[in-house]
Amino acid sequence: MVTYVTVQAQTTFNVRPNNGNWGISNTIFITDSVYAIAGVGGEFRGQKKLRVSTFDYSGNLKKEQLHGANYERIATGFYGNGTKINDNRYVIAGGAIDKNGKGVARMFFLDQTFDSILFRDYKKHWFQQFSQSIWDSKSEHLVCLGHADFSIIDTRFLLTRSDSLGNQIWDTLYGTTTHLDKATTIGLCKDGGYILGGWTESYGVPNVGESANVWIIKTDSNGKVEWERVFGDSLSEAVFSVFEGKDGGFYLGGGRTDYSDEFSRNNPGYGLPFIIKLDALGNTLWDKTFSSVRYNHFLTSLEETPDGSLIGCGSAR
Repeated sequence: MVTYVTVQAQTTFNVRPNNGNWGISNTIFITDSVYAIAGVGGEFRGQKKLRVSTFDYSGNLKKEQLHGANYERIATGFYGNGTKINDNRYVIAGGAIDKNGKGVARMFFLDQTFDSILFRDYKKHWFQQFSQSIWDSKSEHLVCLGHADFSIIDTRFLLTRSDSLGNQIWDTLYGTTTHLDKATTIGLCKDGGYILGGWTESYGVPNVGESANVWIIKTDSNGKVEWERVFGDSLSEAVFSVFEGKDGGFYLGGGRTDYSDEFSRNNPGYGLPFIIKLDALGNTLWDKTFSSVRYNHFLTSLEETPDGSLIGCGSAR
């Protein structure tokens, strides 16, 4: 049975193709009076900045701002990368590329009205970018997940922990040299540790450089690996959402591409969405792939509802 919902408000803004403004939005904040959407905005001569737009509950645009330094290109990732911290401030985790092509991972701090307060840059390697952030309310620390590039063929998971002002406490890298490992999603666990997800071309991949497998890492509160698992076969898989369920197990949402099929080989964006359920130690309990005839079809967000069922959303074209 299909259930249809009624759209209560819908707004399109800055859609003229030649006015220098465009947006990729991937974070939504909800306050008592407004919604705020954060993503990428365009500016003069190809510059891109962090774009934050606020709306009332009827969908009317209240305010729109672009944050970032001149002559930079901002990338905020394409996953759920924003979080609210304990004193009613907000953080967007992403990155910035300067005019020389050097990349830094960046945390943008916004106040209660979504005005920019400050930003903190993290740079230790050739290139780094955050893809998602979470606020650990027990320890009152900000935890950011992303990737660090050492070369064009050496990319690893990057996990950092900082205080509420973005001052780094520790950072950890996961992965091996000469392969691409991209982190996409992080969840806070009940034991104070973290569950990290993404994809790897390093482990268990039959054709390294041509396909990827899902890589899940469970860490303690200091980023030390407790266990890790790789999921995949001859297909190419990636995970974009991971969280700990009410029963202590874990749910993964993402997509897989069958490159053995002529259609999918000629259309690299072709994908099949999937959900994987793990137990508390990372063992697979079940794996469900949904059939699709669409391009770019994968789950980017997955949540557990109060009655224990799952709800997800993603992309299809």
